[in-house]
Amino acid sequence: MRSEKRRKAFTAENAENAENGRDWVEKNVNGENGQQSQQSDRVLASRVANGHNGARVERRPEMRKIKIIVEKHADGYVAYPLGLKGIVLGEGDTYEEALADVQSAIRFHIETFGKEVFEEGESPILEAFIAEAGVPG
Repeated sequence: MRSEKRRKAFTAENAENAENGRDWVEKNVNGENGQQSQQSDRVLASRVANGHNGARVERRPEMRKIKIIVEKHADGYVAYPLGLKGIVLGEGDTYEEALADVQSAIRFHIETFGKEVFEEGESPILEAFIAEAGVPG
């Protein structure tokens, strides 16, 4: 039942986007006599080439993969990223809460300090391992 509702909502949204696209063409592409001008041909070709169907097109920011360490402690979880300059930390009562908290902290850190927070020049961390060793003490 739930997926049927989603499908209907998705189909209705697509129909609305298609209708918006036709309205946009009528307003912005067709001339006064319903004829397309050379300029409107270029505009339409550009919009079609960029995947525009009348719906608002939003560009997603470039995504980088960051390795995150999540530690379990007696009183909860702590998470921190590898490969960023500065101190970024997340915590929570569960693994998921700590991971969500550190992801939020990473976004804030990048928004605040810019892309300079990425440690450039060094090869990216491909994998992270945890090892246990006995030491005197």
